[in-house]
Amino acid sequence: MTAIREWTDDLDPVLRDRAEAAERSGEIVVGEEGVGLALRAPGRLARLAESPSGARLVRATLATRDRAMRAGEVSARGVWKVTVTAPARPFSRAVARYFSGRLMVGPERTDATFVRDGRRQPLDVAGESSRWVYLARWKRAAVRLAVLFALAGIGNLLAPAVTVKLGLGFAALTALWGVWGVVEWIRLRGHLRTHLRPLHAALSVVVDPPAARPQDWLHVPVDFKTREGAEIRIDLPTSASGDVVAQLVRIAKEKLGLDSEARQSRHLEGNMPYVVLRQPIRPPRLVTLDDIMPAIERAPGHRLVIGFAAGNRPYEFDLRTESPHVMVVGGTGAGKSTLASCSFAQALSKGALGIVLDIKRISHTWAYNLPNIDYKRSVEAIHDALVRLHRELERRTQIYESHVDINGEIPESVSVGPRIVVMIEEMNATSDALAKYWEEIREKEDPKKSPALTAFFALTFMARALDINLVSVAQSGTVRAFGGSPEGRENFGIRCMARYSVQQWKMLSRIWPMPKNSRIPGRWQIVAADEATEVQVAKVSPAELRDLAQRGIPEWRRSMEIDHTVSAPTPSHDHDNLGQRGETVLAEPVETVSPADSSDSEDVSDVVLDRPVVVSLREAVENGIAGDMRLQTLQRASTRDSEFPQPRGKRGQSNLYSVSELRMWLGNRPKAIPTKIDKGSD
Repeated sequence: MTAIREWTDDLDPVLRDRAEAAERSGEIVVGEEGVGLALRAPGRLARLAESPSGARLVRATLATRDRAMRAGEVSARGVWKVTVTAPARPFSRAVARYFSGRLMVGPERTDATFVRDGRRQPLDVAGESSRWVYLARWKRAAVRLAVLFALAGIGNLLAPAVTVKLGLGFAALTALWGVWGVVEWIRLRGHLRTHLRPLHAALSVVVDPPAARPQDWLHVPVDFKTREGAEIRIDLPTSASGDVVAQLVRIAKEKLGLDSEARQSRHLEGNMPYVVLRQPIRPPRLVTLDDIMPAIERAPGHRLVIGFAAGNRPYEFDLRTESPHVMVVGGTGAGKSTLASCSFAQALSKGALGIVLDIKRISHTWAYNLPNIDYKRSVEAIHDALVRLHRELERRTQIYESHVDINGEIPESVSVGPRIVVMIEEMNATSDALAKYWEEIREKEDPKKSPALTAFFALTFMARALDINLVSVAQSGTVRAFGGSPEGRENFGIRCMARYSVQQWKMLSRIWPMPKNSRIPGRWQIVAADEATEVQVAKVSPAELRDLAQRGIPEWRRSMEIDHTVSAPTPSHDHDNLGQRGETVLAEPVETVSPADSSDSEDVSDVVLDRPVVVSLREAVENGIAGDMRLQTLQRASTRDSEFPQPRGKRGQSNLYSVSELRMWLGNRPKAIPTKIDKGSD
């Protein structure tokens, strides 16, 4: 329902202000005279917009509208360029040459001026010049005007109507293109004084200019500083060598104040050599989730879209072909958690299971209490989670080893389990805490190195084919932060860096020169395959992250409860949990699932997340968890079969059972048991 406020005319102004303030804050004022609330049911369009399909339709419509507006703008610019800006300059130049008496093509060939005839031809001008070239420019202009008036008179005698139309059209074009030419001349005048003449003077020290006027050989757009991708062309003399060109490029960058990342392309072949400097094209300053959502929906589960690169091109990295692990390194306030959580939530939206190891405890509050995320905050819980992941890695390795073929692949019918994405916050602090924790609890016979760090090291090496991916966040990507092994750090082939120092860049990248740090929030350098790409990472709110992560949760599981009363684990700490369920550390090791029982990804999800999902028997039947068994048959089995799972809790009068235990019981029960139960139920 929608509340529509209606004010009476005699409402006291003070009360009106109170009511309006309450309305803005979302409160409802009751018990005051003069205030009425009318409740109206939302219309069909409002209900459609609130539904998931309606929201997607609205986003698609808005995206189509934006694309149409951009296409219209580009088309308008193209038409304007073809009809006005492109012909205006050569037309204005031709009209000016025609009426001023200058030669229509090329520079003057004699010493003739506007008032005096020419007397000689310079020695550097090849060939002989005609008498026309020796005439003073006013004489040439007079002849041209006479020819123009003669043609107009002849046309007026033969076809007066056509001549008038042609004259009016020529006058309109002259006015339009002439005005544009004057405007460009005014702009070029300031451009000449500010940029072209100083550059001409600086380059003339190194090389003899191929033209006398700066604009004839230095082609620098007026808006080169503000337009991304602007091209600057410098015509060179035929004798220019590579060393001279390099010196010219250096001087041009300094005098024009070009970006240090401006690219150059040399064209020294032929009799008209030139060099082109191109300003870099930057990503947009702001990217939202709605901007990248179409690319996210198209991408498979192993490709993650994090933002836009130059030219509004969606940037994505591949967890299979590029690297299974992602390193996020940056100073305080760089937005490390934003980038990591965007990648993490996106993987979960494609059906992956998530584990958050957050030594800071409150880095990702949006991920609290989601069925597909296990959030670990204390050092002991993080330790046990990594050890459990190591056992899961070994289980998946056994499955892979049992079914792999000669090409190193397993059949599509065999699954090692759902993709697992582990996000580790503050690797520097986490590694130190895990090492100290192991020193405190280690017995004499235990290994000296922490099993959690050993597990992390194993995950970095063996997880690519087994669909386990790490997203590690660190202030500084040192070897110590990544398990104490240089080889382990090298397995993070995708490296996201922002607010980095020169030492950090040299340590994590072989690319040089180093790109400049950007002050734009969300601007990152993504280094993959020895190539650095500047990317504007999407700005995603916590509510959007939570909604995105929940898209990968099966419908039947979204309404299920999570069993927080497991008796086997013991509390790992007693601090306030800030709305997050208390962490647990298993008192006994978790038994790994055998390869024969692990074909269904849901069978291992509860073990991986250390969080049993519980359902009633009726819900198990309605959601297909019990297969083709009827409710009465399942109820009889719960009372007669000694192997039937024990209840994990109650909801009203209904017992709650672990989904994974029900699945295991269904897969392992003897055939004789369901036969007897079915006969009794009939």
